[in-house]
Amino acid sequence: MEPVKVSVVIATINRQLIVRDTVRMLATQDYENSEFVVIDQTAERDSELESLICELGPKFKYIRLAEPNLPAARNLGIRSTSGEIILFIDDDVEPDADLVSLHVRAHQEGLNVGAVSGLFLNADRPLEQSLEWCRKAFDVPDVSSGGVFDVSWAIGGNMSYRRSAIMDAGMFDENFRGCAIGEDNDASERVRLKGYRIVLDCRIQLRHLNLSRGGCEVRNPAEERRVHAEHFELGLYRFMKKFKMDPCWESALTMLALLRRYTMSRSLIRQGVRAIIERETECVAIIGRVLKSLRHSPWSNPSNRTVN
Repeated sequence: MEPVKVSVVIATINRQLIVRDTVRMLATQDYENSEFVVIDQTAERDSELESLICELGPKFKYIRLAEPNLPAARNLGIRSTSGEIILFIDDDVEPDADLVSLHVRAHQEGLNVGAVSGLFLNADRPLEQSLEWCRKAFDVPDVSSGGVFDVSWAIGGNMSYRRSAIMDAGMFDENFRGCAIGEDNDASERVRLKGYRIVLDCRIQLRHLNLSRGGCEVRNPAEERRVHAEHFELGLYRFMKKFKMDPCWESALTMLALLRRYTMSRSLIRQGVRAIIERETECVAIIGRVLKSLRHSPWSNPSNRTVN
């Protein structure tokens, strides 16, 4: 039998130099039945990246997306490929030659696996700190000994989905605009609601360069205020949507905690009454946008819960 086909999707924006290095490393993958697509959301066409991808042969494809949106780029990658397994990685990573084959193995070793996550190790911090961050983020006992665990989500920079699972769940939600924080959790939650397992395979490790510039600019100090507001808005949208799909106290309490931290944090109170009023006004506008997005979200309908 021919090995399962894998499609590797890389969404990139404003990282023309580093993504070329990532693409060159992907060309050394030891898994043969694969294809690679770069979804470029940068304002100006990157002719050098396009030329590099052309030189690498028919397994590589370069596609432009005019309006930047990370979930939209992932969805375009799904529609533009044919692999049974779709692997999503960040643009500023250093993949080892066995990254694709390790994801395939994790899918094939388990039953009813809809998604696989690997470890995402930041190159700018000691390995022990990265491993501890991963352990806490996935809520597992240990990540250093190569174990495999059932988890609740797959991390966006190093995750693979079985095509049938992500399609069944409705693909990625393009309402996660801007920094798109939480879009990976949201997709994972909907895959789980459809009855699939999500596993963390600690044998799959990907080094993340964690650049402060480019991408969604979540680590750029100059963008801190915008990112803070987007985190609140997207977090509120995610948990309100989750509550409508699968009502539980956890989602309700998280929404209340998000509201409290955004509108009544200690740092905000220290800024005085004017800052509090401005923040409350901004919060009302955000809630209005969130409710509008929910009204147009097909996944927030309780009828779209699992049928498995």
